[in-house]
Amino acid sequence: MSTAPTPAPRRSRWTHPPRLRTLEPETWSRHATWLELFFDLVFVVCIAALASLLAHDLSVVGFLRFVGLFVPVWWVWSGFTFYADRFDTDDVVHRALVVLGMMAVIALAVTIPGTFEGASAEFALAYFAVRVTLIALYVRAWLSVPQARGLIESYLVFFGSSALLWLVSAFVPEPTRFVLWGVAVLVQMLLPWLRRELMERIPVSVSHIPERIGLFTIIVLGESVVAVVVGTSETVWEARSVITAVAGFLAVVALWWTYFESVDHAAIGRGIRSGLTYVYGHIPLLIGLTTMAVGIELSIEESHQEHLSTAAAWALCGGAAIFLVSVVVIHLATRDSARQWKESRRAAGAVAAIVLAATSELVPPVVVALLLTGVLIAVTAIDVVDEARPAVEHDRP
Repeated sequence: MSTAPTPAPRRSRWTHPPRLRTLEPETWSRHATWLELFFDLVFVVCIAALASLLAHDLSVVGFLRFVGLFVPVWWVWSGFTFYADRFDTDDVVHRALVVLGMMAVIALAVTIPGTFEGASAEFALAYFAVRVTLIALYVRAWLSVPQARGLIESYLVFFGSSALLWLVSAFVPEPTRFVLWGVAVLVQMLLPWLRRELMERIPVSVSHIPERIGLFTIIVLGESVVAVVVGTSETVWEARSVITAVAGFLAVVALWWTYFESVDHAAIGRGIRSGLTYVYGHIPLLIGLTTMAVGIELSIEESHQEHLSTAAAWALCGGAAIFLVSVVVIHLATRDSARQWKESRRAAGAVAAIVLAATSELVPPVVVALLLTGVLIAVTAIDVVDEARPAVEHDRP
């Protein structure tokens, strides 16, 4: 007498235990989920708050403060992104924890403008809340994914130590509080380098991570577009301001084109060192883009003056230079000798931007904007020509 086969156990509609997604063939070409795109929205607020913080203090100290907050904010985003890349299950529990993390990020964004004006303890507590949420996600993954427990335990130790430092910092006076922040961020950033072997055994998705970082880059580029709109709306519409605004927008277009058409996003899949260089190289790249966004807004507002203020010139041109140098660094992670010429011209573009910032007092703001845009368009145009040349040669009879 035959018996009916035992049906396979059905997964709950509400809970799906985390699994190691990056070792599943069907997820090798995965893309961002709707939840990840929704999660990115709270960082639009963070980037806007960071740009505003920099715009209100473009001194060397102000820039260092901006960088000091930008890096931990980036690390919050990357922490959730790399967790989702490996273990995202998109069930109710995962969504609930991500939403809690979003609420903590919103609190973080709210405290950014006053961090150095008496609200640093609030920033620390908000950051602690964000880290606790991420730790909870990793605890859940540790319970469900035995083959990744070695890596997850490293995350828990490093993230737990960092979170504790953030919590303690809220109850000690400044400047000791800021020293603890620096140590906490350093602990987080050292993890990938100290656990390289574990990360090689449990890789990331070579399609998902570049897409996610590219989406974050779009958020930062969006701040530049906002800068064009705000700068134009806050000044008198005349030829100089309009030309400066157009030049600023075209400069953003050139950087967008360079990033998505010329940056070597395949570096993430060329080994752990190359991948880490790609990821870490985005920190100065995004800092440069945000700084340039502030410079664009100021250059439009100052377009009627005889020359740009020193702060505005260095924000505009210096931000572009940081971006170009970062692209060079990311490409140096590869061993493709054919790229050396490309990197030399990008480095030359960065040098030209720095020279332009140093000599900005000699020419009107609109000329500075046009010259910088010309440099960026030239670098991009040469890239386009180089990319097209092999196809043309291949098509010849």
